[in-house]
Amino acid sequence: MKYAIFCYNTLNIGDDIQSVATSMLLPYVDYYILRDNTDIIYDKNSNLINLVDINDKIILVMNGWFMLDPHGNFTQENIKFPIISNKIFPLFISCCFPPRNKELYSEHAIAHYKRFQPIGCRDKSTFDELKLHNVDCYISGCLTTTIQKPSNSLTINPQLICLCDVPKSLAQSRNIIKSHPNCTFVHITHYDEKYNKIH
Repeated sequence: MKYAIFCYNTLNIGDDIQSVATSMLLPYVDYYILRDNTDIIYDKNSNLINLVDINDKIILVMNGWFMLDPHGNFTQENIKFPIISNKIFPLFISCCFPPRNKELYSEHAIAHYKRFQPIGCRDKSTFDELKLHNVDCYISGCLTTTIQKPSNSLTINPQLICLCDVPKSLAQSRNIIKSHPNCTFVHITHYDEKYNKIH
């Protein structure tokens, strides 16, 4: 049995952190499968390989937010999901299936979930929607919560507050600043254009 995790070609480095968390829970990672186009598979040496050339059974940890179309567009149509293969066995944990994406709740997708249930849900809206479709599921939360606390060698500044993807108008709000007068605020984002070039 081999293990696989998702890889991504998005600007959201939070996706990659999801896979870092996943890889820490596995004994090793053999394959990386592109979440939004599962025809693209890499081996552990970053070689592009074809699923037909793989003779192994693969457990694919299915976690995170689903999903873009194969061209990286936000859409509710033409997504490559679910993965139907006699070689890939999905392990659904920490999944976010937005209810607005009807393809994730198609009759075909629901049958797939029921085949591999229970489904770990990252959020309550996914849990509620799957329950409406009689899918056995539970709330697992986000896999990133399993990442261990950094070692004590790192300096932690309790006076620093990072506002990640908070609207600038809110980040500059006097109410926030007044409520924490001794703190320094840093406005950051988890989207980074430079990661668009990495693949």
